[in-house]
Amino acid sequence: MTIERTGSRPTDGQGASAPATPGSLVRALILGGREGRRRLDATRSQPPVLLEARDRPVLDWIASALRASGVEDLAYVGGYQLQKVMARYPDLAYKFHARWQEEGEVAAMRTGLTVGGRDHLVLRGDTVLRPEAVERLLAGTGIRAGVRFPDGGGAVFAGSLVIPADRLDAVLAVAGSLVAADPSAGLDALVASLGDIARIDLTNLAAPVGDQAALVGTIFRGKARTLAGIAALTRRAVVLDQVRCTVADWAADPAAVEAAVRAAFPTVPSVVVRSSTVSEDAATTSAAGYFDSVLDVPLSQAGAFAAAVGRVVASYAIDGRDPNPLDEILVQPHVADLAGNGVLFTRDLATGAPYFVLTMDRTSGRSDVVTSGADGELETVYASWSVAGTQGDPDVDRLLDLGRELISLAYLDALDIEFGLAADGTIYLFQVRPLVAAQPAKERSVADEDLLLLVGCAREFVAERTGPRAGVPGRRSLLGNMPDWNPAEMIGAAPRPLALSLYQRLVGDRAWAHARARMGYRDLEPEPLILSVAGRPYVDVRASLASFLPSSLDEGTAAAWIDACLDRIAANPHLHDKIEFEITPTCLAFDWPDHAARMRAAGLDEDAIRRFLDGLREITARVLAGGDGSVVAELGALDRLAARRATALALPPAGAPAMGRALRDHLERCLHHGVEPFAVLARQAFIAMALLRSLVARGAISEADAALVLRSIPTVAAETASAIAAVDGTPESTARFVGRFGHLRSNSYEITAPNYAASLDRVLGSAGARVGEAPEPAATAAMAAGVFAGAAEAIGGLLAEAGLPGDAAGLLAFIRAAIAAREQAKFEFMKDLDLVLETCAGFGDAIGLTRDDLSFLHVDEILLFATDSLTGATTARLRRTAGQQRKQAALTSAIRLPDLIRGPDEVLAFRQGRGRPNFVTSARVVAPAVALDEAVGRPDLDGAIVLIRAADPGYDWIFSHRIAGLVTEYGGMGSHMAIRAAEFNLPAAIGCGAAIYETLAGAPAVDLDCGNGRVRPAPAVP
Repeated sequence: MTIERTGSRPTDGQGASAPATPGSLVRALILGGREGRRRLDATRSQPPVLLEARDRPVLDWIASALRASGVEDLAYVGGYQLQKVMARYPDLAYKFHARWQEEGEVAAMRTGLTVGGRDHLVLRGDTVLRPEAVERLLAGTGIRAGVRFPDGGGAVFAGSLVIPADRLDAVLAVAGSLVAADPSAGLDALVASLGDIARIDLTNLAAPVGDQAALVGTIFRGKARTLAGIAALTRRAVVLDQVRCTVADWAADPAAVEAAVRAAFPTVPSVVVRSSTVSEDAATTSAAGYFDSVLDVPLSQAGAFAAAVGRVVASYAIDGRDPNPLDEILVQPHVADLAGNGVLFTRDLATGAPYFVLTMDRTSGRSDVVTSGADGELETVYASWSVAGTQGDPDVDRLLDLGRELISLAYLDALDIEFGLAADGTIYLFQVRPLVAAQPAKERSVADEDLLLLVGCAREFVAERTGPRAGVPGRRSLLGNMPDWNPAEMIGAAPRPLALSLYQRLVGDRAWAHARARMGYRDLEPEPLILSVAGRPYVDVRASLASFLPSSLDEGTAAAWIDACLDRIAANPHLHDKIEFEITPTCLAFDWPDHAARMRAAGLDEDAIRRFLDGLREITARVLAGGDGSVVAELGALDRLAARRATALALPPAGAPAMGRALRDHLERCLHHGVEPFAVLARQAFIAMALLRSLVARGAISEADAALVLRSIPTVAAETASAIAAVDGTPESTARFVGRFGHLRSNSYEITAPNYAASLDRVLGSAGARVGEAPEPAATAAMAAGVFAGAAEAIGGLLAEAGLPGDAAGLLAFIRAAIAAREQAKFEFMKDLDLVLETCAGFGDAIGLTRDDLSFLHVDEILLFATDSLTGATTARLRRTAGQQRKQAALTSAIRLPDLIRGPDEVLAFRQGRGRPNFVTSARVVAPAVALDEAVGRPDLDGAIVLIRAADPGYDWIFSHRIAGLVTEYGGMGSHMAIRAAEFNLPAAIGCGAAIYETLAGAPAVDLDCGNGRVRPAPAVP
């Protein structure tokens, strides 16, 4: 039984007695200038009028509606893909809008308006019309605009405007002023500017092709199946009976509502009172989960039902406003002992891409964990629409089948489905509504067909790259975005082509392997380390693991150990960013017995383990025997890098060809004299960290002692913070800062990210408010020396046990020198990287390409001109290439891939892990959250927990603020930001993963509890 109240919507200017304008006296002007569905293959791109709505192009709907109403004079104004429209509809009149890329609908309308005593009906080319809509528009007088009233909300412009002949000059004058102020002005702006205008209700008579919910109402009209009716037709779920009433009904007669509920459920002991508001189910907004629902409300307990409804209604009062009288309360029987519950979206919420996104809880027994945010173990599955067959989980299989069925029944492919799971596999369907928060089709930057084709191609690539490969031990591989050179941290999970190609060229092609071979590890050249899967960077984990093996290790032992490591990572995906510490030994540290035990468990015999031990001892002993001197030797290469850079800067390039040559020179210099020495120093720093951690593991020093050692190491971050504090506003102090740090940028490989020199306002921020209260470096160093002196006997014993040279003092000197040198080397080669990017920008300036254009080019596209002369078509060709890559980049952003790809089928569907952050310090802090990558301008960071996605040295400026904590989406225990946080004794959660990060980024505050290994959203902090 349903308590229901229906009402009429207000309309203006459509009285039944109004005189009608004969269609023969009207000229219809169809505006098609806006881009429609852009495909990766431009020949398949379509303007809006050719997009299909229920198997008919939009222009068919428009033309049929017009001609059925007697309007025969039809003109089309467009520019984008105009030839395709003309070929399909040769009988229309056409006006070419030459400036369609720069100008909007109002300018297009002015192009097509004619004089001569004719009324004009101006229509958007993306709007499906029924004949009744045209009749209503023609029946009025004066200027009329079609509007819709979606879901009981306010009026929304419906893409149609009638301009009587006697008002044409006035409208043209207003339109001219609008275009002069804003060439891209749309019809909405014109309607808002006209003032004296009648609004004609076209609800369920007109709808944009990209709004599926509105299309269903327009195409099927009053006979359309409601979502409640659709739910009742499903064969894959049980739909519970429900009683619904509006807020107005409850206010008018609560006793009648409660009586109706008791009559509907005479044998039900308890019910669920759920929210069902206009804003939850509206066409343009979504607030699902924002409002209260009350579970297990006993009908036998006096006042319980009224209290539950009162709580739900009270939650509708957003920001102190009264609830909407049309908001509803939904009552259903309570289902006890559920095995799970959740929400299934049939499109990706953020991008509208064709993915099933299933979030569920199978641990709490509640039916509202996902929607309410209550405590529970949530799991999320992403499955592309192209996925077929079983996912290895019967519950997931049944839910995906339910999603496909409801799409078919609803004629909507963007649905929000709330469900419960019984222990026997029965699915209870609680609610189905349009997924209104997903991007409408007209606003999506990618076409479903292109995305699904990309998914298929990516799967084929992964299948080939993860199979057996000659010269690399191991029967298979995994692909991860955070192991080893952690590309997701350094360039982001979906970088633009220039950034990705630079990272591959400088790091992933040869430098990574060459540096390790120099140190005595297995030579993996020319195997690439960084691969691109649909434009997203991944490390070949098998190649990475193999490059950490001693070169002396035999093939059989190498293959057996690699396979065992890969199996362990596959079973424990959260370890994929910790392979140097948790998966394989990369040196002979003092925790060798733990690694040896894992090798025995993997089936390696004692001879193989001994050969492994000997090989690692040789590498580690060579590094330690050199002590801090070996570090100094590598740093000498950076001096040569600086000298060569100075020589290059003495003769700056002029003109595009010279820029091309200079770019090649900068890259080669950066690669051989910057990245390769850095790679060696980075490996030495990892050895230092492994030795330090193993001292703690063996009990020679404490965790606090190790943290003290890290704080005693002078790094560039501390120097940066001090330099910012020293800027006193004078030109001289600013120039000193820019001369030393101006080359850094918050995304080191991204040409559109300004360097410090170009973003001083943001970088200098609140100079003088340095984070932390650490002792002076000299005092801290003395304290660290004291720790090692006190543990000298224990440390000496461990060195002797391992067969490694040196003593406690020498080990400390090496640890401090190696970690500091790694950061210094990165800082220095970033100067040449900045030169690379600025030279690319100079090349672009010389030929008329912007930084944004350049960011979508592969670096080889620019390097070509180091040896080839330009042609008259160079700029046009590169701009076309950039445009193509721009569309590809939109697909890259929309595709969903796991952080660790364990096999080709995970490209189609995967379970998103929650991630296990690496915590720094044992402190707890609750503070406001600032998601820096999403912030604009210069946010106030003092006292805040700062969230950053892909952290690199360019973010060191944040340590000049008194921040309370740090959270990163990507990063490992030995990553740049982990070292920084340890240096400043700053509470941090490094590498928390996408699921946790997105939850925190949307919260007003964060509770960062490092001691208990927990980070979670918190209520707002005063």
